[in-house]
Amino acid sequence: MAAESVRRLWLMRHADVSYFDPSGRAVPPRLVPLTERGRVQAQAVQRALRNVAFDRCITSGLPRTIETAEIVLEGRSVPIETREGLREIEGGRLADIAREQLHDEIAGAFQGLAPERRFLGGESFRDFLQRVHRVFDELVADESWRQLLVVAHGGTNRAVLGRVLRAEYDAFAALEQDPACVNLIEVAHGHLVVRLCNATPYDPAKTELRSSTLADYAEQALRWLGG
Repeated sequence: MAAESVRRLWLMRHADVSYFDPSGRAVPPRLVPLTERGRVQAQAVQRALRNVAFDRCITSGLPRTIETAEIVLEGRSVPIETREGLREIEGGRLADIAREQLHDEIAGAFQGLAPERRFLGGESFRDFLQRVHRVFDELVADESWRQLLVVAHGGTNRAVLGRVLRAEYDAFAALEQDPACVNLIEVAHGHLVVRLCNATPYDPAKTELRSSTLADYAEQALRWLGG
C-alpha cells in the first residue's frame, strides 16, 4: 500500500479540566475550560505534532476541545470546524445518585455496558454510539483531507476506536483515554488501522498517569461534594 494513498486521522482527547471550581461548586460540563496543567499538556502535543501537515481540524464545539485544538495548532492557519455529534456522552445529575454509591457509579460507569445502559442516568450508550459513529463514518468517507486532527472526549474516542476495532461496547472498559492523549487511525481504500493509541507526549512512560480518568472524576466529585 503506497504511503501517499494513506490518510491519517489524529484523534485527541481534550487536555486536563476540572469539573468543580475552587469553591466546590460543580461547573456545567459544557462550559469547563482547560486547567493550567491542561494547557501544558496541549503544548507538549503541539511540539510532538509540529511536523504534521494538518489540512483540517474538527472539534465537538465544547470549549475544552476548542482550546486544546487552538494550542495544538498554534502558528498554523488551519480552521477549526465543529461537529456537535462528537460531544461527550451526557450524564444525568450527580445529585440524583446516592452519596454512598457515587464513587463506584462514576468510576465504573464504562464497565459491563449494554446498549440500553445510561451514563450516570443520562444518555444511553446506544444513542451515544449512533451519533458518534454517524460523524466518524462521514469523515472517513470524505476524501477531501489527508491529515485530519479531531479533538474530542474520552467517551467519544472510545466509541470511535471501538468502531475501528469492532469492539463497540467492550472498548469502553478496555481502552483508556488520558487527558490530551493522541490516537492515530490510518485510512486507506476503506481499510482502517489503529497505529497509535493513548499516547501522551507530556508523560510518555505514563509514570504520573496511574488511575483512570473516571476514577479521578469520582475523587473530584467526592472531595468537592463532601463525600
